Amino acid sequence: MLLSVHTQVVLDDGTVVKPHEVCGEAVPTSKCLVVDCPSEHFLQSLVESEAIRRELGEFPVVPYVFHFTPRKVPQQSPWSQTLVC
Repeated sequence: MLLSVHTQVVLDDGTVVKPHEVCGEAVPTSKCLVVDCPSEHFLQSLVESEAIRRELGEFPVVPYVFHFTPRKVPQQSPWSQTLVC
């Protein structure tokens, strides 16, 4: 863990291991969104959620969305206008 946050490690035998010796370049990550929306009555507050907007930050396009909802919910407005399902 320490190496991944750019901290060197000293082994029991005194060997110093530096992050650049064992870690590659950082790989950009993407985010996923897991949605648990039990009915259409929750859609408006979900779409307007400031917490979701803050969490997504610089990733306004979410490549992976996992819906735990009744089948009809992702097809209804305003949800269908917000995300491509």
